Amino acid sequence: IQAMIGLILHRNDDNSVLSIIKSLREKSFKNDELGMYWNEGNRAFWNDHEIQVVNPESWHSEHWISIPSNTQRRYQNHFPAKCRSLGAIISDLCYVARGSSVGSLIGRCHLWDIAAALAILEAAGGDYIGLSGQKPRLQDLYSGAVLPEPLIAAHADQLEKLRSSIQPL
Repeated sequence: IQAMIGLILHRNDDNSVLSIIKSLREKSFKNDELGMYWNEGNRAFWNDHEIQVVNPESWHSEHWISIPSNTQRRYQNHFPAKCRSLGAIISDLCYVARGSSVGSLIGRCHLWDIAAALAILEAAGGDYIGLSGQKPRLQDLYSGAVLPEPLIAAHADQLEKLRSSIQPL
């Protein structure tokens, strides 16, 4: 809302816009990977309800992960519960963010396929790593390149356990 007020004041040549811009800059975060952004306390919402990634102590038969449709041809999957192929990477990540899914295996894709959903995932308390265990450098994808390896997305405490249950063939 501060930005909208600042825009209106700027259009009316009101000098108080400078104090609003200063305030916005003071509250912003700067990151080589993400640029300048504003974070509202690391929270994500679904229809005005706060969402959070789940972190179960153990997996049971009703838990599920989302997987690519070609998983059986590319990976050895030992996840002990349900696996679902939803067909849209963004929904895979959003189901993890809202706590419906324990995690997700994301195949090699472009940054534009995952950027918005990764922001939602992180705001909901989730994280992601490559199948090798390394965090990918997303800025390497700015040129249009694809992820160098598949991603695992889940609660940070679940990442290694989930990663060890899925191995490339």
